[in-house]
Amino acid sequence: MKAEPLQKQISTRKGLLLIAIVLVAVTAISLVRHWSQTRAVSNGLAVQTADGHKVVAIFTTDACPYCAAAKKFLTEKQVDFLEFNLDHSKKARQVFGMLNGRGVPMIIVGESRLVGFDAARLNRVLVEQGILQ
Repeated sequence: MKAEPLQKQISTRKGLLLIAIVLVAVTAISLVRHWSQTRAVSNGLAVQTADGHKVVAIFTTDACPYCAAAKKFLTEKQVDFLEFNLDHSKKARQVFGMLNGRGVPMIIVGESRLVGFDAARLNRVLVEQGILQ
């Protein structure tokens, strides 16, 4: 008589373990699919308006002197840009992560991505992308 409750306990444990394994597998598959889709989208990033004009986007932080220099450079060249400050926006941090951002400033000009600030390089990319003459 005591054998039945013990067998039920073992069966219940096996059942719970099987359910847990299935849930972990489904979660892992979902995460892999989501990660793959995010990478595919972020690798083909091109920042532009609805009518096709290329836009400059810059990811910054408050304490970054290179970010301030890059924004000053763009302002002096009269280049409009969108700033995404990682210190003030959770959404900016999420997008930065999806883009595999590794450092700031991260400047996206059309289809080009620049990490760090080099005035000559940024100027060249702005000319190549048709934003500057």
